[in-house]
Amino acid sequence: MPPLNDDQLAQIIENQMPGYTVVSRGAETAPTAPPEADQVAADIGELRQRYLDESPADAAAQEPELDSDAEADEEIVTVAPVGAADALNPGVRKQVIVSATEGRIIGSQG
Repeated sequence: MPPLNDDQLAQIIENQMPGYTVVSRGAETAPTAPPEADQVAADIGELRQRYLDESPADAAAQEPELDSDAEADEEIVTVAPVGAADALNPGVRKQVIVSATEGRIIGSQG
């Protein structure tokens, strides 16, 4: 399903979180670069063979298939109270997860 437009998103927030409005879409703080690993772990196949006495074929059979073509229909949205006092005290902001297929909030934080 295509992502929600601004009007649809505002309507979902208004219906399910009265008194809040959309501040921004997407995660506010995204890492600019992946963190550097200080150690490297052994391959999962080697660990399974060492500790579970599984053959490499058994380990490969248990690996889940990931669908790289799947389009995410969830979006992280930052919401804030409508009557925020001022710029120095913006109220308590929350982040909610909105599902485009279900048309509702499926999770929240804050």
